[in-house]
Amino acid sequence: HVRNAILDKNVVVPPGARIGFDRAEDEANGYTVTESGLTVLSKGQPVPTPH
Repeated sequence: HVRNAILDKNVVVPPGARIGFDRAEDEANGYTVTESGLTVLSKGQPVPTPH
């Protein structure tokens, strides 16, 4: 699931992953979160598979 996020090319989101729902979780995963709450993943940035 992706919400309020910008994903550059070659970013692969595995099934069950959540991006843009929890600021603290996004920051813990190394994503950039803007002051307005937009989550940004740069080109080819890995997205961990959820457990």
